[in-house]
Amino acid sequence: MHKKRTTFSMGIFSMGILLICLAMLMGGCKSGGSSSSDDTTDITETTTEETTTSEDATSRPEGWTDLTHGDEAAANYEVVFNDDGVGRIDLTISASDWEAMMTDENIVSAYGSFGSQSATGMETTTPDQTEIEDGMTPPDGMEFTEGTTPTSDMAPTNGIALSDSMALSNGMAPPVDTTLTDGMAPADGRNAGLEELSENPVWVPCTLEFNGITWNYVGVRFKGNSSLKDAWTAGIYKMPFRFDFDQFEDTYPEIDDQRFYGFKKLTLSSGYKDDSLIREKVVADIFRGLGVPAPRTAFYRLFVDCGDGQGSKYFGLYTMVEVPADPMLEAQFSTSDGNLYKPDGTTASFGAGALSEEDFDKETNKDEADYSDVNALYDAVNDTFTDDETWKSTLESVFDVDEFLNWLAVNTVIQNWDTYGKMTHNYYLYNDAGVLKWIPWDNNEALKDTDLAIQSPLSLELDEASLTSWPLISRVLEQTEYKARYQQYCETTVTDYFNKENMQALYEDAHNLIYNYVVGEDGEQTGYTLLSSPQDFINSLEYLNTHVENREDAVTDYLINP
Repeated sequence: MHKKRTTFSMGIFSMGILLICLAMLMGGCKSGGSSSSDDTTDITETTTEETTTSEDATSRPEGWTDLTHGDEAAANYEVVFNDDGVGRIDLTISASDWEAMMTDENIVSAYGSFGSQSATGMETTTPDQTEIEDGMTPPDGMEFTEGTTPTSDMAPTNGIALSDSMALSNGMAPPVDTTLTDGMAPADGRNAGLEELSENPVWVPCTLEFNGITWNYVGVRFKGNSSLKDAWTAGIYKMPFRFDFDQFEDTYPEIDDQRFYGFKKLTLSSGYKDDSLIREKVVADIFRGLGVPAPRTAFYRLFVDCGDGQGSKYFGLYTMVEVPADPMLEAQFSTSDGNLYKPDGTTASFGAGALSEEDFDKETNKDEADYSDVNALYDAVNDTFTDDETWKSTLESVFDVDEFLNWLAVNTVIQNWDTYGKMTHNYYLYNDAGVLKWIPWDNNEALKDTDLAIQSPLSLELDEASLTSWPLISRVLEQTEYKARYQQYCETTVTDYFNKENMQALYEDAHNLIYNYVVGEDGEQTGYTLLSSPQDFINSLEYLNTHVENREDAVTDYLINP
């Protein structure tokens, strides 16, 4: 009995000690621990908030959003390539970076210093004011610039030259005693002997503004071949540009993977050899409207502050052109990770002999030295030892022949001078799921039946495309089945899209859309235009209207007597 009572007492004592410990522990947590815990939570939340804010401030510039600047957002075609408006882009380039662009050793060694050809005594007659032909009326809702002088005997010239009031400093003034003949941009013959660029022009960073939004440290450079050379040597600032929105991400980590509404690269075409300034835009629409993959395009005004203290200057009306890359590949093909080539050079004609891989510049998968697809196409085109059926089967296994025939028909009907069949450049090849497909590029010289540099365009019969010069055309059209398909695509081109009822309305809409940004006080100015008179721009609409009528008739005649 005593033993049990002792055991019971010990149990009560032990329980008491346990309760006291628990009370002390709970009291400690309540008096100090709870307060400490609350403080820790506050500190953690504050630290997290401050860290996030701090990281955003250091890693992304002010105004950065995922939809406008990020690389995860889908490409916004409606904003960047608006068919119903004219966009405006403002560039700010530091004085030193602009100097680097204008003294680029690569350009100077090939073309001479900026304006060098104008400075060597070329004949000049640049008009000082806008003159409009008597009776010529602007599009509905538009007025000619105050001070224009109508004349009844004004002969059209190749371009537009307006106000001389734009005074520049720091060497930026265009030549004043050097007026160009045949338009502000010299003909190709005047550049005879000038070397081609050995490498791309220099990249520099700029600030780009669009729709009230800023993109920082955007890579910008000049681009082009004749379009750059002729403007450069003539001392005209309306040169074509290329943008790369994360070109300088290694130097400025805060713009890592920067995009412009989903686009990494874009180009601005200057309208070289195009008095209408709408060809680049309209032709790309024609191709896509007829089922040929082609870049999207839109009109833009370009303003540039070169850091000379004179503020922003209007560089003219440009056409924004989508660069064949991820957004376009994803939008128009079944895959987006294939090899993309931009051919340029002798073997880009697919002439007999070994392919030069240097002539087929890889735009994607550059680290992979795999040219097996384009080599297979080259070998198939030049295989003269197999029978026709085997040849067609082999060709179709590596090349989308039907899509090529569609492009060939559209390209020949509309007349396009500066591409395959006349020149060994201005097209892309894309490996879409194992089959190479054709992408047209650089269409500013289409919709013409004459050209100073080339005496005649390809006929609809394509007899000029010989086996030795353009075998991809000649060998394909040797096949009865392929030739019949080509003829069908010629008919479809004029029936479904390229006819006067459709095109003349499209031409007028595009012409009216850009009118005020080409002619008048708000239009292109001397030294910043490839035109020399408003009359050329105005007359260009009539030329395009007549051209489509003539081509429609030509196709009808061709199909009657193929």
